[in-house]
Amino acid sequence: MLGRHKKKVNSETRRYRGNLVFEDVDQMGLLEVVDDLDQRSLHFGTWEKQSAMSLTTHHQLILSYTRAMMAGLLFVERPHSILNVGLGGGSIPKFFMHHFPDCEVDVVEIREKVVDLAFNYFHLPQASLLNIFICDIKEYFRTSKKKTYDIIVLDVFNKDGIADSIKGFSFMSICQSRLNDNGVLIINLWSEPEQIYKKMVYNIYKSFKTQVMILPVADRSNHIVIGINRPGLRYQEHLLKKKALLLDAVFQVGLPELCSRLCNLNKRFFTGP
Repeated sequence: MLGRHKKKVNSETRRYRGNLVFEDVDQMGLLEVVDDLDQRSLHFGTWEKQSAMSLTTHHQLILSYTRAMMAGLLFVERPHSILNVGLGGGSIPKFFMHHFPDCEVDVVEIREKVVDLAFNYFHLPQASLLNIFICDIKEYFRTSKKKTYDIIVLDVFNKDGIADSIKGFSFMSICQSRLNDNGVLIINLWSEPEQIYKKMVYNIYKSFKTQVMILPVADRSNHIVIGINRPGLRYQEHLLKKKALLLDAVFQVGLPELCSRLCNLNKRFFTGP
């Protein structure tokens, strides 16, 4: 995959307060890579960063919403299989591959040029346990022979917002059916437009029989929704907070604060002091 569709630009070209180092278009629109000091970001023709990377620590999660998505790791033991839908610059697969080197990571991305950018500009590593499928997620589910996962991550946006491919109750039901027992679905949503957001949350609740937690990202419109594939679970709050401290010593994504906010906002799932 390396080397295809590369179209470098003058690094002094300014865009989004940084230096534009790459731009191109595909059938879905504009793709831009911008460097600003120690950070490289991916844009789809708008100010919003679709992905961001530290140029010195490639696996580090830069954007606050990606760090918030890792709150889902509080509810699953060490994963052996992960499906990531929506590659962007590859921040989430890189994080998982770094911290869980024995875990198989499948990635579904509909835009071939986005895959090329992840390898060429965002240091997505070539690895035997990384499998990339260039197709729509619904097509992938139809052809993947009922493969199941410990974690499914949905981060699927275009320049207009949440992609149509992940909307609808039937799609959320398929995601639930592709999780192993105690598996976790982690979804990045935008809270606006409110009608679309509420409909998606309703579909997730219905698919997971209300075993759903919501974590708004501070000072952003992102809401992280976590669906747990096991009915009737309750958690001891003090034990979960202890687990957050232990995990964050390794992950360094702010899990103690995320855990506290998650407990405060989803009290019906937690017991004890």
